[in-house]
Amino acid sequence: MTGVVDAGRNRLALHNALVTAMTQVQRWGPGARVMGDQEEWEAARDAVEILMERYHRGRLERAG
Repeated sequence: MTGVVDAGRNRLALHNALVTAMTQVQRWGPGARVMGDQEEWEAARDAVEILMERYHRGRLERAG
């Protein structure tokens, strides 16, 4: 088994939006607004930021 899955164009587009969002958050930080932004990228960036906040909050609670 190779782990390769053909999930279609929609899933690929969502994956690409998340990867783009992660790159943008890393480059410009959370809450950044990008000129010429696409709705999918903004929504993906918001989702990534929420996930990152939840992850870091959990780590702090466990360490605290």
